[in-house]
Amino acid sequence: MPYWAEGRCASVDQQRRVLLETAPMVPGVPIAVRRDRISEHIALQYISNHPATYIKLACRRFWTTLLPYDPRGNQRLHERIALLLYWLLLFPAGIVGLATGLRTLDSGKLLLAILIVLNLISITAVLYWSDLRFRVGIDLPLGCFAGWAYAQLCQYLQNNGLETDRHD
Repeated sequence: MPYWAEGRCASVDQQRRVLLETAPMVPGVPIAVRRDRISEHIALQYISNHPATYIKLACRRFWTTLLPYDPRGNQRLHERIALLLYWLLLFPAGIVGLATGLRTLDSGKLLLAILIVLNLISITAVLYWSDLRFRVGIDLPLGCFAGWAYAQLCQYLQNNGLETDRHD
């Protein structure tokens, strides 16, 4: 089942209200900063009290992030088709390009691979949105590997005479 993050959590809202009412006011700290700090406290408390549940949540987020679109997301049919076509062009070729490109390590390829891994970790552990907007940080470097894989495929086809010769 894909991860779904659109609903509110009554117990978290209650904890947030209680902490906002009872936490001491620090002069000069904006309310948005206070709310963020309270949310951070609640999240860290949840992670430390329920590590196995949080790991399961992170795995569901990871799996959902790798899909072409969020099955529970709010996309229409034509948007889902466009996202699927985009994913089919980019994701499989990017993974193949990543795997074959890293056979010979150079700093540029390694940096792109590290960026992909770090973005996957940040999306899985922290950031998530149902329209997968934060996956852009993965798609851009993966697109480089996809382009490299497509270029390698074209070169292979050309070198092996599989392209049609047009002699009229």
